[in-house]
Amino acid sequence: MEPSTRSRPVSATPSAAPSSAPSSLGSRIVTALVLAGGAAAAIGSQAAWPLAVATSFVGVVGLLELYSLCPRPASRFWTGIVVISLALLALIILPAPLGFLLPWGIGVAGLLMVAKRPKNSLALGLAAGWVIAPLLAGIWLHQATAGQGWGMNLLWVAIAPLWVGDTAAYLVGKAIGRTPLAPRLSPKKTWEGAVANLGGCVMAAILMGAAVGVPPTSAATIGLVLGTAGQMGDLLQSAVKRAVDVKDSGFILPGHGGVLDRLDSFFFAGPIAIVLLTQMVPHLFHVKR
Repeated sequence: MEPSTRSRPVSATPSAAPSSAPSSLGSRIVTALVLAGGAAAAIGSQAAWPLAVATSFVGVVGLLELYSLCPRPASRFWTGIVVISLALLALIILPAPLGFLLPWGIGVAGLLMVAKRPKNSLALGLAAGWVIAPLLAGIWLHQATAGQGWGMNLLWVAIAPLWVGDTAAYLVGKAIGRTPLAPRLSPKKTWEGAVANLGGCVMAAILMGAAVGVPPTSAATIGLVLGTAGQMGDLLQSAVKRAVDVKDSGFILPGHGGVLDRLDSFFFAGPIAIVLLTQMVPHLFHVKR
């Protein structure tokens, strides 16, 4: 088990373990169903405001979770925030979604620095781009490809395969997972689960792509990118949590942890997939890029 200063106390009696597992699984399922329903309503809507409201909430909570992981003096923290803010101005100069890659890349670099030096407040400020840029890119993709009324758009292709992959990894890892993937970072992750994650991402991307007109080869490529980069993002966040000695980034999502625990894969893989989609299926976009 990963070291944690935030996890709830666990009873030391052996009899407590069997009864807690079903409860944990039940809360995980209920939370997943609620999240799936809310996400489907926001992503499927033609209007921008449902997704904007949802992403604003996610962004605020995600940033609060990120900063609570390593609360440090703000002397250099605000320097990092200013750098990210200036990087976001690249959206005025660079065509979307390329403009999102600059603040996202700086954010990933900041997160890597936090994993190495958790006391670095500048790195923590820079890491804000890792949360903000993917959310903005997701809103842009939705508006660039949403049709009339409720229905399919390319944001489904960029995010739904990650959900399917995570679920496949969890189920397969629980059932037959034996070979540790990265025991020092996340002892519960296995190679069996990682392969299931990748396969789930590819299959889901092909199915979602078929619904909106993405060719199978292009969709499979997106699935491979999402499955690979998504798991890298998951391990990166695990490295940060390991560095600051916590198990979960938060507790707002029962059975899943915090917003960062649930969306770390998208925060890392989403912007890459969105850029690839603009190159692979430009005819599906109805706004100037």
